[in-house]
Amino acid sequence: LSKVMYNAYDVIQAEGSDSINSQMVLLRVNSDSLLLQWEATSKTTSNPFLRISNYLKAKKIKRNMQELLNTFNSYVQDVSNIYGFKISIVTLKDTMLITRKFTSVSKPTTSDIYSAINALSRYAIAGGAKSTNYPMLNVRKSDSGYVCIVAIPVDKRLEETKTFIPKRMPIIKDNTLYVEVKGGENTVQRAFEEIAIYMQDHHYGSPALPFESLVTDRNLETDTTKWITHLYVPIM
Repeated sequence: LSKVMYNAYDVIQAEGSDSINSQMVLLRVNSDSLLLQWEATSKTTSNPFLRISNYLKAKKIKRNMQELLNTFNSYVQDVSNIYGFKISIVTLKDTMLITRKFTSVSKPTTSDIYSAINALSRYAIAGGAKSTNYPMLNVRKSDSGYVCIVAIPVDKRLEETKTFIPKRMPIIKDNTLYVEVKGGENTVQRAFEEIAIYMQDHHYGSPALPFESLVTDRNLETDTTKWITHLYVPIM
């Protein structure tokens, strides 16, 4: 976990104005585990009374350190605390798609995207197919502008045309990262960036394009803070 790979120095407050220097070191064990080592040292003394007092203080500090470590362990076990979003691994169930691809010199607008989605919907209905989930979207930058792919999961295979291309994705168990995002395009982009860091930390590659599942109809809801988008990134 690259975001918490660091060396830290801290000061543990003992009783009164005393303090004990401590060192915290985090070491990578494997792709998804860290070893945290926290040590505290204090000056020794030959005075038997001070030695007893220091021993009692040390026991108290040890308990405090263990409580903090337990809290830290619980905190980092929650993926959303590390990456800012709850990232989980799922199995895609909607594998039959009808897709449409178009290019644009400038970034496609919401109207551009939903114009293509609506055309897909009309084609699916004309072919006797029903939508099985929310429309899907992938937009990527190209040398000449933007390439946009929209898709609709359907319950039957449709005929291929110059405009509409059917796709079938294989069903592979637990091969897709999933994040639910609430917010506009900037929030979605930030989530994709955090997913990329998560993939790097866990040594995942991606065999296919990531996509957004547009839960909220963005043509009807203009308040981007209310948009719900499901992000899917295939992994291997």
